[in-house]
Amino acid sequence: MGSNIDAIEVVHAGENHRRKVESPTGAFVCAVRGAGRVELVAYRSTGQVAARYRFDIPTY
Repeated sequence: MGSNIDAIEVVHAGENHRRKVESPTGAFVCAVRGAGRVELVAYRSTGQVAARYRFDIPTY
């Protein structure tokens, strides 16, 4: 995503879960459990959205 990312937000619809994680180093690790749509939003230090990724975790 780039080194100018200060925070990410993970939204997991399968668990109705929203979590924002901040990192001074720009390195992030997130885990989600269960099937559903996941959205990952990356924020710059100004609060501006730098990137938005959406993907589905399938049910097996």
